[in-house]
Amino acid sequence: MSSTLYDALIRICNGMALYTTNETIKAFNVETCKLLDDESSKDSFIANRVKKAITELDKVKGIDYDSHCRTAYESYNEALTYLAIKKKYGKIRNIPEQSSATPDFEIMVNCSFERGVDDMQPAYLEVKTLGFAEGNNLYKQCQQDALDCNIELEAQRREGKRVCSAVRVVAPLGLVGFVGEIEEILKKVGNNVKKEQFEYGNGEVVLYVDLNQLTFSNDIEMSCCLPVYPDLKRKCVQTGRYWTLAFGRIGDRIYTQPEFEGRRNFDKDLNANGVLVSYPYVKGVIFGTGSKIENKRFYGFYRAKDSESNAALLIEAICDFYNDDINSNGFMYFEELNETLNQ
Repeated sequence: MSSTLYDALIRICNGMALYTTNETIKAFNVETCKLLDDESSKDSFIANRVKKAITELDKVKGIDYDSHCRTAYESYNEALTYLAIKKKYGKIRNIPEQSSATPDFEIMVNCSFERGVDDMQPAYLEVKTLGFAEGNNLYKQCQQDALDCNIELEAQRREGKRVCSAVRVVAPLGLVGFVGEIEEILKKVGNNVKKEQFEYGNGEVVLYVDLNQLTFSNDIEMSCCLPVYPDLKRKCVQTGRYWTLAFGRIGDRIYTQPEFEGRRNFDKDLNANGVLVSYPYVKGVIFGTGSKIENKRFYGFYRAKDSESNAALLIEAICDFYNDDINSNGFMYFEELNETLNQ
């Protein structure tokens, strides 16, 4: 068994370096692996998840895609999410597995609305790590495409070309467009939501959906938390991806980036309901991005009627930006936009 998570990861990377790439392995961050290895000596939960990840990675032999990569990444990402929240907020502990379904973490939040008074009560977080669409099929196709590109590059080198090139496309959710990506994510979330986990304790359970493997473009992500926002660079308006994942409804008109000026600004209408529309027992949802502690970002949503719930207070405590179904915090985006324009 590999002695560290870093060693286990590097073994696999070195083994396929000259042949192909593995998109799940690429989602690991080498520096984060080193950090988790260090933290495992101080925290038993991190040590447990690191050990699980190493065990799964050590089962990967050869260069063909192996489902153990995905299982290892889930353990790695649980440890990363836990550590990110611990470093930012501190008041988090894992919930030991029981015979009945439980969420992953308990987070203590101050439920007092009186200044200077603490009333610490529990809220809970259930972690789901989303991977590519179509099970392992897209991972395998991406790996085959990478191998084909390397073969093409080698053939060009043998022909004596001084500049060699090959192209491949990685589309984690398929070539489905903006609305199709939202619908695919919602389908994947639906396949992972278990009602019993959200009835735990006092029912104050938030769903955490990690999107790191889906690698969206790094626009100003606060804008993605609004129902619709002005995109000044592209001279159009766009629908906020994260807000729609939380609160979108079947039939909603979706705005997306035109191919070029003068082309249509509409995508097809949405044909799925958002997480907090489909699942009334889910008190809130957080979407996470980033592969390192320093760039891990959390974007949270809750229903306005639940704004004083423990779940909403959890979201407000740990998220970089949060909003509700009536866009109460949309003004904050425009304040930041004004500051940027006035600089």
